[in-house]
Amino acid sequence: MSIMEKTTIVLLGFLLLAAPIAVQAQFTYTTNADNTLTITGYSGPPWAVTIPTNINSRTVSTIGELAFYIYTNLTSVIIPDSVTTIENGAFIQCTALTNVTIPNGVSYIGAGTFEECASLTNVMIPASVISIDDAAFAFCANLNAITVDLQNPFYSSTNGVLFDKSESTLIQFPGKLGGNYTVPGSVTSIGVVAFAGSAVTSVTIPSSVTNMGPSVFELCNSLTNATIPKGVTNMEYEMFTYCPNLISVYFYGNAPTVVMDPYFGPTVFEGDTNATVCYLPGTTGWSNTLPVFRRCSWRHSVT
Repeated sequence: MSIMEKTTIVLLGFLLLAAPIAVQAQFTYTTNADNTLTITGYSGPPWAVTIPTNINSRTVSTIGELAFYIYTNLTSVIIPDSVTTIENGAFIQCTALTNVTIPNGVSYIGAGTFEECASLTNVMIPASVISIDDAAFAFCANLNAITVDLQNPFYSSTNGVLFDKSESTLIQFPGKLGGNYTVPGSVTSIGVVAFAGSAVTSVTIPSSVTNMGPSVFELCNSLTNATIPKGVTNMEYEMFTYCPNLISVYFYGNAPTVVMDPYFGPTVFEGDTNATVCYLPGTTGWSNTLPVFRRCSWRHSVT
């Protein structure tokens, strides 16, 4: 064998050995108390990412907070089975992300984990997930459906909408679903940003609902009207902010208490600077200069 052939074989062997190290080197990470690893960042490319099961013989257990924040080139992510936790905002604003594989083994999905992932089309929640924090899938404009494994003891989905297991809390309405939507009669609570950024045009909320979180309908560009039952006594801040086509809100019951935004005050209808002023009669804390929406009208009934 010639010297050139021997050199080629040696170099090839070196490259084969070095390849996994090079891939692993693209990830930054910290070591946890139990000697597992938390992924804290990624240098890329490639942008179709498979997160390794282990690095340097240590198991990857966590995708860290903001680990892939604003990675606008990221197109797909496969998360390994020994991962149990995806922390807050891990993939927030990954606008090119179309596919995510969440393995059975993940138990916690943090707040805003996939928020503003504009290209994400479908999400499958495995049976192992026991906790999903606020806004985990909010403002995902092309999200068609959130599907939950039937064996999951804590969450469920109907027609692509995410609920808790008993369907007493509506957690997230997928961004691309549009048209008229009637909330199921079993629902008593609608979560933070539950419809925010979606293509829904009108929403009818049943009398069973008594609680609605902040920013429920924020940035619903197609929303024209909503019906709120008399059991809802508080109007949370930013409930209808930046809904430029909102025409009317039907409220059945007494005038609600306006919950103030901790920074900006009573911003229930903030966002349209050319708005016609309107306010709910009898409600304290509202002024006739409060910006709301053009063509917006409150229709109030005690029935």
